[in-house]
Amino acid sequence: MSRMGQSPKRQSCDIRDTFRATLEILEQQLLASQVTIDLHVPPNLRVHANSGELSQVFLNIVLNAAQAMDGEGAIDIGAHVANDVVVIDITDTGPGIPSETRDQIFDAFF
Repeated sequence: MSRMGQSPKRQSCDIRDTFRATLEILEQQLLASQVTIDLHVPPNLRVHANSGELSQVFLNIVLNAAQAMDGEGAIDIGAHVANDVVVIDITDTGPGIPSETRDQIFDAFF
């Protein structure tokens, strides 16, 4: 994800387009696992970011959610603006994160 000496190029990117491109990559895997996606992101919702890195984050979250469901399920993706900040909500019908491991989820390679 990172390269020494290079800072990621950030530009205006459309959140909805970024999600759609990410979901296209995962389409066959989601179909095979019978996971449905409901995308509720308004058009032209833009952020200043590196779209490739943003897509990687979305891919990891959606893939983790689908794998945790271990079969049929649904993932709901929404976004909105609150106080000049874009808020992205991703929820799923999976079992959730066990309370004993919640403090570790942001540790590298957990």
